[in-house]
Amino acid sequence: MENVRVQLNHFKQLTLIRNMSRKGKTLRLHGSLCRVETGKPMSLLMVKLVGAQV
Repeated sequence: MENVRVQLNHFKQLTLIRNMSRKGKTLRLHGSLCRVETGKPMSLLMVKLVGAQV
């Protein structure tokens, strides 16, 4: 789960995402964790960004 959280934090630093956030756009970033053996999802993490909170 920590890897998904780290990747979402990296994604928030992209110029496109930062610019959209500065313009007041509401962004929802989703990450999921799947079991390799079965391919079934184990958990879902969502980060909601509003305005310039990046």
